[in-house]
Amino acid sequence: MADDFNQRVIDEFRANGGRVGGMFEGAPLVLLTTVGARTGRPRTTPVMYARDGERILVFGSNAGSDSHPAWYGNLLRRPRVTVEIGDGEKVESRTATATVLRDAERDEAYARQARLVPAFAGYQAATSRVIPVVALYWADDPRARAIGDELVRIHAGIRERLAATRAKVDEALTGSGDASGATGPDRGTTAGPETGVGPAAGPGVGSGAGAGADIGADIGAELREHCLTLCSALHEHHTREDTAGFPLLERRFPGLRPALERLRGEHVTLADLIRQVEELFSGPRTADPERIGKELDRLTAEIEAHFAYEEEHLVGALNALDTGQPPR
Repeated sequence: MADDFNQRVIDEFRANGGRVGGMFEGAPLVLLTTVGARTGRPRTTPVMYARDGERILVFGSNAGSDSHPAWYGNLLRRPRVTVEIGDGEKVESRTATATVLRDAERDEAYARQARLVPAFAGYQAATSRVIPVVALYWADDPRARAIGDELVRIHAGIRERLAATRAKVDEALTGSGDASGATGPDRGTTAGPETGVGPAAGPGVGSGAGAGADIGADIGAELREHCLTLCSALHEHHTREDTAGFPLLERRFPGLRPALERLRGEHVTLADLIRQVEELFSGPRTADPERIGKELDRLTAEIEAHFAYEEEHLVGALNALDTGQPPR
């Protein structure tokens, strides 16, 4: 039975510093322990791996069958896993965070593995499913685990700022406004960790506008400040990523290059949209708020898609970094 076979491999692996004989002799193996999606109990499986910078990759080939291996479904539900890796003398157990590779990054990683171990080309040819590739990022350092979470927090702050700015546009359209001018939480100046993933957000919103104020007067000035502060925060966030955060990740995790290239391209697209919003405020009077609202809606849709992709691909890597600062 498969469970009996796996247990023999597991016992041999642990007894011989990660070395096994038989069909897996000489193969790079780790023991991957996931938490059962249905049972909630730990489940250990021997899997082949490949090193990729400071992360390792595992492959859900299941010997070319038409169903994913059980461990893959488990880590989708609970991405924190345990990895046992040997050096021929001893076996080390480490905690890792699992991230599924997508699109070009997945294709390139699988193609490399198929060149190294031709059996993997046969596994993919034998099934119509796309064999998943999973990156395992070491997560032993408690300082490191906060960086990816900080990126998510920063994105949440920018989302709030977008919502507050859109609310100010709606105020301008209806001619309403409260005495304080507050339309959402004042994020203030928020400095991210020194990894290039945090924005230097602009100042909070200034004085308020009275009900029914002309769009070119108080509420127009406040709308201008909302929009330009938002644009400045986005520009600073992406500049820090391009100049510090992304190069750091690229050096540490070369397999992330396709995802980082896509994100850099999206930064260019977003910069153009931001410029278009800023140009609406280049004249002496604030532009038509209806037009501003449409441009903000376009920008919001693009930002949401960008943030979702970035969080999916980078949070695991950021949470696995063993330092809070990039090399200087």
